[in-house]
Amino acid sequence: MNIQIRHISGRASGFLLLVGLLGLIWGLQVTPAQTAPEDISDWEGTAPGALFSTPGNNNAISPAIDYSPDGAVLAGAYLQYTGSFFTPYIRISTNDGTSWSAPTAISPSSTTNATWVDVTLDNNNKVHVVWLENATLGQPSTVYYTNNIAGSWLTPQVLVQTTSVFQAAVVAPRIIASPGNKLDVVWSQVYPDTQPQLNIMHRRSNNNGSSWGVLNPVAITNPNSFNPIVAVSADGKIHVVWEEVEVVPPNLDYGRIRYAQGVVSGSGTTPSWNYNPNNPINIAHSSIDQAARPTIAAIGNKLYVAYNNRDGGEEAQEIWIATCTVNCTSAANWISHPLNPISGAPIGANTQDPFYVIPVFIVYDNCLATYYHGTDGNASHPTEVIFGVNSCTGWGGHLDRATEFNTRATYPRVTSDGDWIQLLYEVRDYPQTGDIQIYYRRRLVPDVLLALPLNRR
Repeated sequence: MNIQIRHISGRASGFLLLVGLLGLIWGLQVTPAQTAPEDISDWEGTAPGALFSTPGNNNAISPAIDYSPDGAVLAGAYLQYTGSFFTPYIRISTNDGTSWSAPTAISPSSTTNATWVDVTLDNNNKVHVVWLENATLGQPSTVYYTNNIAGSWLTPQVLVQTTSVFQAAVVAPRIIASPGNKLDVVWSQVYPDTQPQLNIMHRRSNNNGSSWGVLNPVAITNPNSFNPIVAVSADGKIHVVWEEVEVVPPNLDYGRIRYAQGVVSGSGTTPSWNYNPNNPINIAHSSIDQAARPTIAAIGNKLYVAYNNRDGGEEAQEIWIATCTVNCTSAANWISHPLNPISGAPIGANTQDPFYVIPVFIVYDNCLATYYHGTDGNASHPTEVIFGVNSCTGWGGHLDRATEFNTRATYPRVTSDGDWIQLLYEVRDYPQTGDIQIYYRRRLVPDVLLALPLNRR
């Protein structure tokens, strides 16, 4: 393995540099840093940050943000309330967030309420967006896709449309671009629509969204399956994790983190999924009964999965992490990190929406970082703020706080080009009107002792 020293902190002593050189090699960790949390002033501007959504009293929800692989283009998406319904908007920056394009409605003719949006960028710096409309009981739920490859927004394409009399028919579509003009989208769906359970679905495009493969079930499960997220490793395999409710008599509910691996043959678009419903893989540690809200990162061919341990309920949640290097379809090869919980002391979430502390991943230099919202247990800090932890400072040994305790911040989404950390999030009850708005902040990545050449995702 070739190791490149790209960035050595001026604050690092010779001893720490030696520790970094010996210990921060792929897959190994140093002892947690015995340092105080970073000052919030590392984040540019005055908290809570810059208003990203449209000014006024119209709510905005569901932030999403991504860099292009070369870091040249940054795109942020969200859902803006237009007076009758939410619709997806996009803003683009070509200077690392110093300035942004005006908000653009990417589905201006829509008259149906949107409930979720996600964004990704390809190797050609083009933006791809998926969103969900009208996820309501008994009404059609539709996953749409569009891009700006031709210089304007493509007429939205329907990836799936279905109706369920049992519950909202579709939940939480996510999209990711990978080399070779490939796009992968996953979501939860009532499938088949004659039964009440949500299952995990997938569609792939091999030509940057010009056409799509058939609707492809990742996993048909008996309990409900929620909140899938997808990653593609360097070898081209597709990796999906999700949370699943497991019902054990007499009426006991358990939360599991499931995993499936997809392999596509040649130029095909329909993966063969390695998933056994009779013996599914549980990524969460065996001691955890209520695991939820996973996120996944593929660094080369090594997989990282972070998730919420909610055994303590709303007021005592933790972020845990598991890794797998080879043969990840075997449960024995998923290793729980020795520094779990990586979030340190338990954190809380409001007893109303969003209920859960939700982790998201970014990679910068040789560091893997996880950001999430939560309360810190201090009685004088009753609202959620945005926290971050990373592998290079020993996970929970060093917190990066991005927002102030006097403003409720939730649902962070982050991305990095290796130089900047870019953050979008919801600010709730601001300014004390009951509104939800999308805010933006950025900061330079923390000083890192040692860096390996990683893909900028």
